[in-house]
Amino acid sequence: MICDNKSVGVIIEDEAGNLLLLRRGRYPVGIAPVAGHVDSHGSPVQAALDEVQEELGLNIQPEDLRATKIQSRRVENVCRRVGGTHHDWWVFKAHKFSGELHPDEEETLGARWYSPEE
Repeated sequence: MICDNKSVGVIIEDEAGNLLLLRRGRYPVGIAPVAGHVDSHGSPVQAALDEVQEELGLNIQPEDLRATKIQSRRVENVCRRVGGTHHDWWVFKAHKFSGELHPDEEETLGARWYSPEE
């Protein structure tokens, strides 16, 4: 698969400041917020909404996404896709969502709430 060099991230936070993070099941491994390529999603906002649903099974409404200071910021980071030597990142925050947490078993090794200290 060819890298489009455009990625989104979504930081989901509850009222107590806990973060919903997942254990990545694919390269790059680690604990992270939801993230993915823009690809055929059409826009960074739609990609963010779709990735939350795909990776965690949760739904976020477009009006509940908040842009952070990271909007189309180029980062030299490698992905597993061909040509993936860098990405222009759009990062959003969300405090409201619906649905039941159901992490995707192919893309994640699970997800849970992490306290700010963790």
